[in-house]
Amino acid sequence: MRNWTTLGAMLLTMVLAGCAATNLPTDGSTESWSQFGYEEGQKGFIKKDQEWLELTQESLFAAYLDGYEKGREEYCSQDAYKLGIMGKPYAGVCDELDWRFRMRYNDGRSNQSLGRL
Repeated sequence: MRNWTTLGAMLLTMVLAGCAATNLPTDGSTESWSQFGYEEGQKGFIKKDQEWLELTQESLFAAYLDGYEKGREEYCSQDAYKLGIMGKPYAGVCDELDWRFRMRYNDGRSNQSLGRL
């Protein structure tokens, strides 16, 4: 039982550290929020909502969304099979853009141990 408690505490610490590591723009410019959104999308992160970002200005949230969509399109243009075979995580952000992305990603994941590119 002690091992589960220790494991749970470690996981909670990792999650909280990951949340704290997000570098939100602090200057309040639409350019910085657009760039932040682009970087999030380009990394394949799940789109954040306005409440999570704690944005009260619609223009900043719109800049984030615009940047995110541009970054997501770039992320989703990569080879999903290679992403899977390399063991990279996939959060499902391309599913609505290309329904085959997840299928190709899963094929790569299943062939990961075989090392077939």
